Amino acid sequence: MKNTIISFCLLACITNQTMAEENLCLGGVCLGDSIDKLKSYTWLSGDQLNRLYLPGGIEFEVIRQMAPTTLDPNRSYSEGEKSYMEKYALGITGDDRVILNAYYRSFFFDNKALDALEKVIACKGKKLTGFKKTKDDNVDLVTILTSPNTGKFEVVTIARPFPGIDKPQEEQLLVRLKEKYPSIQISQFRVELDNPQDQVVFWDEDFNTLNLTKVSPNTEADENDDKLLRTSSCSAALTTRNLNID
Repeated sequence: MKNTIISFCLLACITNQTMAEENLCLGGVCLGDSIDKLKSYTWLSGDQLNRLYLPGGIEFEVIRQMAPTTLDPNRSYSEGEKSYMEKYALGITGDDRVILNAYYRSFFFDNKALDALEKVIACKGKKLTGFKKTKDDNVDLVTILTSPNTGKFEVVTIARPFPGIDKPQEEQLLVRLKEKYPSIQISQFRVELDNPQDQVVFWDEDFNTLNLTKVSPNTEADENDDKLLRTSSCSAALTTRNLNID
């Protein structure tokens, strides 16, 4: 009975926060949100994520495995990493690059990274995921990606696992979700979008997870690189380097 109450409480939170200015939302975060909006929330740090315990078996084992292991401030900042950050992370200081590099190699963000992430203009695609506790002590996974048009980070995927629910509870949950999202897709696989600007809601049967996304989860960040390199900021910076033919 307790799990049933939790499940429907979570769903009630979803149904009250689904749309804002045409973008799908969950837990107050909306697809397309900027870093500035994300700064108003508390994001789990790497240490908190490693210590996280929630019922639900494999779903949260997967989350824990995503906890960053490369944020150690004593880990060396290699020459290759330094060169990459100087070339592809514009608009920030050298100190910011050192901070941001640790998060880049962890594919992760928390509150300590947001100031640098807000300032950066990326000339190379990068996808990072942050973790936010909900009012019901669940966890939302929020993924940001560099926009191919601006080089700025924005929210592209929001996911909420429903850990520990059994099959009857899942069936009840899906009935409610289908009422709220008539176009929801049920899939054991990732969903492809016909248009990268589309927004899609789908239920992942493998991990009992609700997903809101505006880009195909199968699209890797580096597919945006060609567009990013042609933005005015990146083009101006990159064409002045290493092109001397005298």
